[in-house]
Amino acid sequence: MVRITAPTAFGRACLVPVLAELMEAHPALQIDLDLSDRYLGLQSSGVDLAIRLSDDAPSGWMSVDLGAVPVRLCASPAYMFALRPSHLLRAARVRVIVEALQKRLGRPSP
Repeated sequence: MVRITAPTAFGRACLVPVLAELMEAHPALQIDLDLSDRYLGLQSSGVDLAIRLSDDAPSGWMSVDLGAVPVRLCASPAYMFALRPSHLLRAARVRVIVEALQKRLGRPSP
C-alpha cells in the first residue's frame, strides 16, 4: 500500500488519470490517495508520498522537482484595458479567490 497526498485540483486534473493507468498496468499495486488542500505531515499522517505545489520542501523532507505549473491571468482585452496597471495584480488576486471558492463549493467558475 502506497499512501499519497496531493492538492485537490492538481490531483483530480493530473494525478488521478495517471494513477488509474498505473494501477491498471499493475493490478497488485494498492494506492491510498488523499486529495486535500490541507498540508499533511508525512510522518504524523502515515503518508508515504506528498505532491506539493511549492518552491521549497519543508525542512527535513527529501524532494525532487517534477516540473513547473504555469499560472496565467486571462481576461478579455476590454477588461485588461479598463484596469490601470496598479490594479491588475489586485484584480488577479480577487479572481483567484473567487475561483477557489467556486471549486470548493463544487460550482463552475464564472
